[in-house]
Amino acid sequence: MLFRRIVTGHDLAGKSIVRSDEEVPATTLIQAPGFAAYELWSEKGERRVQHASGTPGAPRFFPEEDEVIARFCVFPPEAAGAPDIDIAAAAADTERRYPGMLSHFDPEAPGMHATDSVDFGFVIEGELDLELDSGDTVHLTRGCCVVQTGTWHAWRNRSGKPAVMAFILLGAKRRAAG
Repeated sequence: MLFRRIVTGHDLAGKSIVRSDEEVPATTLIQAPGFAAYELWSEKGERRVQHASGTPGAPRFFPEEDEVIARFCVFPPEAAGAPDIDIAAAAADTERRYPGMLSHFDPEAPGMHATDSVDFGFVIEGELDLELDSGDTVHLTRGCCVVQTGTWHAWRNRSGKPAVMAFILLGAKRRAAG
C-alpha cells in the first residue's frame, strides 16, 4: 500500500507552503510477516505553530491549547454553483453548533482557515485538493496524510464524489513572529 505525507509550513514572508511531500516507507518486522508500520509524524515537547492568526478557544470544532480532537469529516463534491441559502441563518446555525468556528475563516477567501493547532488529516476515501494561501495546491488521494502546522488552508472536493478524511487535531501555542 502507498502512503504519502504532505507537511505544511511557512515561507519567510509568512505564507503557507508545502515543506515536504513524500512517500512514507514501511517499517517491517521479520518476526511478524505482513506487518507494516508507516511512521507519519513524531514530535516531543510543547507544540507551537508559526503565525498569530485565528482565534483560540473555538470549542468543539477547533481545539484549545493542549486539547486533542479526533474526527472523521465527509466533504461533498463542490456544486456547479453556490447553494441558494440564507447566509445569516447559516452563520447563526454554525455558531450554535460550533461556537467560534467561523472566526477562524477568512471572509475574503471562502473555505480558507487557520487554527492554533497541529492537525493530522488522513484521506480515507475519495479525492480532495489541499489549497494553501500561497496559491499552492496539492491533490490528495486515499492514503495521503496532511500534517497542518497552523497554516492557512482550504479543502476543495472537485472530484464529483464525496471524500472522507479522518482528523486528529492537537491544540498548540503560536510562536512569536520572527
